[in-house]
Amino acid sequence: MKGYPEFTIRPTLQVMSTVQVESFVAAAMEILETTGIKVMHPVAIELLERIGAKRAKGGLVRLKPRLVEAAIASAPKHLVIYDRNGEPALTLGGGHWGGANTYFGTGSDLKWTYDPITGKLRTTLAQDIADMARVVDSLPDMDFIMSYGIPSDVPAQRVYRTEFFQMVANSTKPIVFTSDNGPEARLIVEMAATVVGGLDRVRERPFVLAYSQPTSPLQHSQDALGKLLACAELGVPVCYPPGMMPGATAPCTMAGAITQSLAEALSALVIHQAKCPGGGIVLCGAHGCFDMRTSINVYAAPERLMTQAALAAVYQHYGLPTWGFGGCTDAQVMDEQAGAEFGLLSLWAVLTGINLAHDTGYLGSGMIGDLRAIVHNNEINSYVRHLLVRGVPVNDDTRALSAIADVGPGGQFLDKDHTFNHFRRELWFPGLSNRLSLTAWQSAGSPTMGLRLGEKLREILGTHQPVPLDGKVAERLRAIVEA
Repeated sequence: MKGYPEFTIRPTLQVMSTVQVESFVAAAMEILETTGIKVMHPVAIELLERIGAKRAKGGLVRLKPRLVEAAIASAPKHLVIYDRNGEPALTLGGGHWGGANTYFGTGSDLKWTYDPITGKLRTTLAQDIADMARVVDSLPDMDFIMSYGIPSDVPAQRVYRTEFFQMVANSTKPIVFTSDNGPEARLIVEMAATVVGGLDRVRERPFVLAYSQPTSPLQHSQDALGKLLACAELGVPVCYPPGMMPGATAPCTMAGAITQSLAEALSALVIHQAKCPGGGIVLCGAHGCFDMRTSINVYAAPERLMTQAALAAVYQHYGLPTWGFGGCTDAQVMDEQAGAEFGLLSLWAVLTGINLAHDTGYLGSGMIGDLRAIVHNNEINSYVRHLLVRGVPVNDDTRALSAIADVGPGGQFLDKDHTFNHFRRELWFPGLSNRLSLTAWQSAGSPTMGLRLGEKLREILGTHQPVPLDGKVAERLRAIVEA
């Protein structure tokens, strides 16, 4: 037998050359040096002036390229995020790993939810957040959680603390939390510290990341920077992706939107690293468009896929951790459009190598939740990971020259040892997708995917029990929530 090379077939995505990447960063630096960025937090302005930034009229700050370059050099190129039990769960940064460090999670702040029992659309409740956390906790191809929705049955001043409590009490998986401002972010970090036994433990093995973002175009609000600075001081990683709409709050051209996005995020990086050199931060993002016919912020637009690919390429060039989108849709219900868009965005997340792919399971352009969508995306994510991350291992055993020779022309492989030894690893088996013949499917009652998803969701909610919090810890958390 000849000596053939061993390798793995994995499709890859080449987006830009090094020269092209650096041209975008240079253009973003030109914006920061000439146009400037509006900074609305006095501590942030003081930090910037201390490192040599120039303050102009109207709260504008102008940054020299050297400040951006220093911040990029200072920021960590690897972040390990742990679960609630202190076990490593997510490894972020380090460039494009071919999807091997792409992780899927839910989104936040959904106003509406399809009730998991009645199927009726209603405002989101605190119980929906608990149910979401339990569902994600049970699913192997959902990796982190965000708050899913805004609970309408909770006083406004307790919304974000309630969200965090429901998440941490119902899942051990890493949490990306939202908050109103810096003081609220501090309270939630205090809750996280209560869970694991102190702030030092949160710093050493972070299982939470804070979420904040600029106000496009080219503004950092006091509340957004308050969250960023609080977490920098406390040693908690922060996600700070721009959330612009090309055509409304960013240029209509995707190249212009990419450039503006870099300017906003890199200026935040300068502030963050000035406060906490070496502190963990996740940047990047992806931008759909402002639909000129319907006035919505389009989630599943091809423009979002392209801007994600380009921005990921830039941040991966520098090894920085990245933020993007998982399977989400502009469809208002779980229909054919939703399935197609879920699949496209999941596939693209892995191809682009985004680290944290959030908003997985969003419906209605980021306004509607349906727990069935999370279950559906878990299966899609499994499919995509088998295709792109596992790939096709090629070696002497998998080439199967001996097995082919043993069977010979006209034989069959069904009862051979080689098949028995490999089929479980080599082949992908769905948990929900139909693979029955027509007659078998009809005999089973002709179930649709929607029906199977509902059954699986009810099974999870009826049987899955997450690892509970210690009773005294839960009591202390409730006291913080209700304070």
